[in-house]
Amino acid sequence: MASTQLAHLLSGLLSDNRIRTASGKPYIPPPAEPSTQSEKNGEIHSLGGSIDQLLSSPSRSLLNSAFNSHQEVNLCFGISALDKFFSGGLSFGTLLEMGIPFGNGGRRLLAQFMATATSGLSGGQKHWCLWISARQQLRAYPPAWQALGVDLRRLRFASSASPVSELKAAFLDDFFRVIIIDQPDPLKPDEYVFLAQCARQHRKIIVVARDGFLSPRDSNTAARYRLNVWRPPRKNILEITPVRGLHRSLKLSSFFQHPDTRIAT
Repeated sequence: MASTQLAHLLSGLLSDNRIRTASGKPYIPPPAEPSTQSEKNGEIHSLGGSIDQLLSSPSRSLLNSAFNSHQEVNLCFGISALDKFFSGGLSFGTLLEMGIPFGNGGRRLLAQFMATATSGLSGGQKHWCLWISARQQLRAYPPAWQALGVDLRRLRFASSASPVSELKAAFLDDFFRVIIIDQPDPLKPDEYVFLAQCARQHRKIIVVARDGFLSPRDSNTAARYRLNVWRPPRKNILEITPVRGLHRSLKLSSFFQHPDTRIAT
């Protein structure tokens, strides 16, 4: 069961609207299954209720799958070349830092990862995921996420530029198995160490996404992998260059195709 600390965190976020669903509405516990035709069609509605509903039936079955999934060692992207690049996907317990120029298309890779995590597209289990962004002016567009295969019932969005201090309980609990931290304020070395410890202790995958490129001269030694991801001008590929943890680069061809088309590598 989720800890009391996390329950208090989510309850508090209800009042200040910092944690939101993909539609931009305040966090509301999801139903176990779509109960209306509009929900089956992917429309997001206010369902009412409190945080207590998330910690009790009928959502208990969803929670159990999140908390009892420690036997799953790796989480795949669903892209064969990329999964081979990581020797079978990203291991639970990993802190990954990525340099992704804003607006260049590299975050599409993280969206694909959310699809795998929430929907089990690569044959794995379905996990609860949290995307924390410092960009309060940006809102998620649900149909775009659904087109990539994301199960919106298992994905939550939060707004925070200082997530280590403001959303600390989310890292100290087993509930969210994958957490994306998108362009936070500069993190201190001890904050990176904290995130790495939380990833290992609670078997999470935590990704810190930075605008621009990472430098080998940066002092972050807590991350298992540090990668730069970008789309070269006028090319339909993503280039992934390791800064730390891996020793070869990767080019994903035909990555920016129609979302209904399977990625072939």
